[in-house]
Amino acid sequence: MSLTEPKLATLSKPSPPAAPPAVSEPAPDELAVLSLTERVCFRVAHQMNQGRWKRLWTFCQRTIGAGWIRLATYNLMRVYGLEHLQTV
Repeated sequence: MSLTEPKLATLSKPSPPAAPPAVSEPAPDELAVLSLTERVCFRVAHQMNQGRWKRLWTFCQRTIGAGWIRLATYNLMRVYGLEHLQTV
């Protein structure tokens, strides 16, 4: 290639998006400072936030939880202005 020929820019492939950080298990010394009740609660919560359990609880929150919030809040009254507060 001579000095008068334009250089072609080399196109680099975009890097794939970074994977979410992997959930690591706590070290034994980290669990040692917890009481028995705290260790049991930690293990249960840790299992519920992974795999099939995570998908199940996400589905429940999205459907049952959202439906319950809508049912509990659909009939709330809105009062505008302090002068109207006594009539409520």
